[in-house]
Amino acid sequence: MANEFYNHGGYPGTRSAGTSSPARAEFQAIENGFDEVEAALDNKLEQAALDAHINDPADAHDASAISNTPSGAITATTVQAVINQVAGFIAAINSAITAAIDSFNSSISSTNTNLTNHIDDIADAHNASAISYGATNVEQALDDLAELNSDLPYAVTTGTGSAYIATFDDPITSYVDGVVYVIVFHTVSLVDATLQVDGVNPPLDLKQYASDGVLVNVAAGDLIGTTFVTVAQGGTVGIVNSNTALSSVTVINSNTTFTLANALDRLFSSVGTTLTHTLPLISAFPTGGSFTIYSESATCTVQRQGANTIKNAGATVNSIVLNAGDSVEFISDGTQWRSFITVGLATVINQGKNWQDVTASRGVSGAIQTNTSVRDLEVFAHQSASFSAATVNGTSILDTVAANVTTLSFAVPAGQTYSISWETGVLVRWMELK
Repeated sequence: MANEFYNHGGYPGTRSAGTSSPARAEFQAIENGFDEVEAALDNKLEQAALDAHINDPADAHDASAISNTPSGAITATTVQAVINQVAGFIAAINSAITAAIDSFNSSISSTNTNLTNHIDDIADAHNASAISYGATNVEQALDDLAELNSDLPYAVTTGTGSAYIATFDDPITSYVDGVVYVIVFHTVSLVDATLQVDGVNPPLDLKQYASDGVLVNVAAGDLIGTTFVTVAQGGTVGIVNSNTALSSVTVINSNTTFTLANALDRLFSSVGTTLTHTLPLISAFPTGGSFTIYSESATCTVQRQGANTIKNAGATVNSIVLNAGDSVEFISDGTQWRSFITVGLATVINQGKNWQDVTASRGVSGAIQTNTSVRDLEVFAHQSASFSAATVNGTSILDTVAANVTTLSFAVPAGQTYSISWETGVLVRWMELK
């Protein structure tokens, strides 16, 4: 209800949130209105008395009028009118206060409702049903993953020679690129191996990636046991997982010159009488590529090809001698062969050594020799006059001070150099135990 003392400013709006600062301003306006009512009331009373004097001075001051008016100067009608105006003002203030209280209550109720809804939402998200549902989803995902793994076609091969045969529980009718099979190869693979699944022709050509990234045919000995086979190249090739393919084991019983094609990632077992094998050319072998030679039952020599050299135990040599039970891995560093030798028990305890007469190749005084074996060797030499010097790995072990020495013997560690010098006479015999 609008009036001259106070008009509701519209704040806060009905059922809307409010803040303290505008609310304080609204209540201040109400307080100011009360002050104005008091001042106005005084003015009204004074004005009423004046009006009474002007309109009817005699009546206003007679005994009856004085006795019948509160102030002794104002008529009852005038006083009633003022009282009605004050009542209206009070009603307006009451209405404004009630509206403000309702607005704050509504705001608080709305906030409480929102808070309650948030709390309910959190409770719903964490109740037993929701947790159970989440657990069910996780369990289902695990089941799906397990089912996916179990869905990989699996078979143990049969067949003979290089032709493998596989039969799946759910037969296939064609080879589809990208499909992965789990295959257990029942025998060691031969050259040009193939895999026929469920009678589908033509069979897959089995290939694998070589260390240089080139896709090559699976070689003899590359496969045995469980591996993955991925169909590729329009359903014509089965790519064998190189991580599960085994390096082949090739038995050699004759002198062999190795090449990239027959040496990369292979293990060779040298069997039989004393053999001499020749390394591939460094220029024809990938840097980092390797192969291993195992001397199974007899001494064998592995020698360089061309001008290539071998790094063995810190020394650069042209050949390495392996005793029965020893093995050596050759790795190309791009410029020479790096050798890593593993000695067998026979080497450790010097089994298999024999005295060898090397006089024919030792007739030059002071010529440097190298012990290319993986074991120490012993030297025994006899000269018709006297020796003047002997060295092992550049260190003198005999000099001209020792005059008239006609025989000597010494040991030479594996990979080290040695020499014997003389000034007069002739070399009668040079023997080596190796």
